[in-house]
Amino acid sequence: VSRLQVYKGESNRKDKLIVSLREEITELNKSMQDKKIRIVTVEDEVVRKEHLLQSKDSEIHKLTEKISMINGQLTASNRTNMSLQSQLAQKTDLLSSHCEEVRELKKGRRFIEDGLSSAQEQTREKQATLLSMQERVRRLKS
Repeated sequence: VSRLQVYKGESNRKDKLIVSLREEITELNKSMQDKKIRIVTVEDEVVRKEHLLQSKDSEIHKLTEKISMINGQLTASNRTNMSLQSQLAQKTDLLSSHCEEVRELKKGRRFIEDGLSSAQEQTREKQATLLSMQERVRRLKS
């Protein structure tokens, strides 16, 4: 009977440890879910920014082609020189503003990608911790 008391005490201690580890696993799972939600949000933002970036690149390309066309018209006709120069200046300003927007979008994209990488690394760390704890629980049970 006294030997059984020792095993019973050890069993109670292990049961408490298992309960504590299960609570910690639950907290880690919740944290991991929160990180996954944030990753999905960041991924959606990256996709949105990429579409916007593609749109702006297309606009830049179109505006660049338009500027080339305007330059051709300037050399072909001196009568419309002043009007075309004004249009060219407007298009150049628009192109500059779009280029600045594209640079800002690229900066935002890099920031989001860095955040995504960080979140993915944290998720991998949490998963490794979770696996380690599950292994500890399994060892304690056996």
